[in-house]
This record gives sequence, structure tokens and C-alpha cells, in this order.
Amino acid sequence: MYYPPFQGAIDAGVGSFMCSYNRINGIHSCENNSTLNTDLRERMGFKGYVLSDWGATHSMALEYGQEQEMDGNPANVLYTEAAISLVNNATVDTAVSRIMYSWFQTGVFDHAPIQNASDSIGYEKNVTTPVNKAIAREVSQESAVLLKNDDKTLPLNFDNIKNILIHGQDDLANGPITGG
Repeated sequence: MYYPPFQGAIDAGVGSFMCSYNRINGIHSCENNSTLNTDLRERMGFKGYVLSDWGATHSMALEYGQEQEMDGNPANVLYTEAAISLVNNATVDTAVSRIMYSWFQTGVFDHAPIQNASDSIGYEKNVTTPVNKAIAREVSQESAVLLKNDDKTLPLNFDNIKNILIHGQDDLANGPITGG
């Protein structure tokens, strides 16, 4: 039941997966050898790398199939000695190979970054053009079906409504987080 979306992503050439905060059969997702190595790599043939969600790693997880740990776990200092002990280990070589494989497969090294005026790092494609922003806005507006109340789905009488309450953090209501 859970394999098809992952298998579809692997078949499409995805370079990495992110493990999450939850536990699977009592084991944290980012340290779950059964799901990361056995299922993802052996059964489904994934050749890329796995990185943790921010703060989702609870132990040194390289040997369980997680190649990159995102910062955010206050216990990371405890893993430093364990990580240093693996520097000459084949586990580290395998992890680096998986990351590099993904980068080469997805073309990260195919072209040098292009500098542009809006970004000192520079990227080959600027997806924040006015045209792309307009498309994103249109997609967002068209996907808000309940708010539009197409076909009078909601029991609202717009002749009697004078105000609408948007509940939540004020800064998010006026400037929502749209990524990250």
C-alpha cells in the first residue's frame, strides 16, 4: 500500500528522500534500517541518498541508511565522536557515493552556476519571474475550491456576510510561508 508513490518517484529518477519524525514499528523513521535499506534500497532499487527532516534524527544513523542529517537536534554534539570514528569506514564511503550519484544523475555538475543580479549564488533557471509568480497565484486561487464556494458547496449566504475571519498567526495571515 505504501510502496507505489515511492516506487514511482524512484522510477522517475528522484535523487533523494527525506525521512520524517514518526516511528515505524517503534523505530524512528530516520534510523529504520528496515524501511531505508531493506525496503527503499534493496526491494525498490533506490540508489540516491536519504536526508533527515530538521531534528528528526535521534542517533548516529549512517549505518541505518540515512546519509545526511539536517541540523536541529540538540543532541548532535553527542554524535560527533561517533561520526569521527567512522571517517575511514566503508559506511561513510557508501554515504558519500550515494550523495554524489544523485548529484551527477540530476545534473548538478553539468553546468557552472550562472550569476544574475538578483542572486549572488546564481542559478541556471529563475523561477521567480513575474510570469511564474502569476502562474503560481492562479494555481493557488483555483485550488481553493471551498473558499470559492463553487456550486454553493458551503451553506453560506453571501448577501448576509459582511466580514470573514482569518484565524491564525497575524504574520502568517498577511505573509504566509510558501516554502521551506
